[in-house]
Amino acid sequence: MTVISEIPLPPPEDALCGSEISIVVCRKCRLVGASGSEERPGEKLAESAARAMNGSKVRVHEVACLGNCQQGISAAIIASQGWSYLFGGLSPADGRDLAEGGKLLAHSGGGQILWSDWPDALKRGFMGCIPSFENLAD
Repeated sequence: MTVISEIPLPPPEDALCGSEISIVVCRKCRLVGASGSEERPGEKLAESAARAMNGSKVRVHEVACLGNCQQGISAAIIASQGWSYLFGGLSPADGRDLAEGGKLLAHSGGGQILWSDWPDALKRGFMGCIPSFENLAD
């Protein structure tokens, strides 16, 4: 995994929602319908999101694959505590919305992002959410 932004994260007890937040972008992703020879704009999305962080403590990472290939450019917003989210069908221009989602999750009291608060690109690209171990019912 390559770290795009090197902004240090605080210890978990100092994080605003008690959780570390990371944005993870698939660097091999292509636009839906793109052929194998075209450039892979996932890297551009990661760079765009990192620029939009504006000093936030949320890190942006690239990974080789998120396994969401049929949905185009994919990214996840991951919380060490609370919920994590997977998005597809993004474009390189959606970095600001992805960064905004990371900031929203970092400032959420319960570790969730309310649907009504999500930026438009995240509403369109929502694929699923994953609870933390603390949120699993027995």
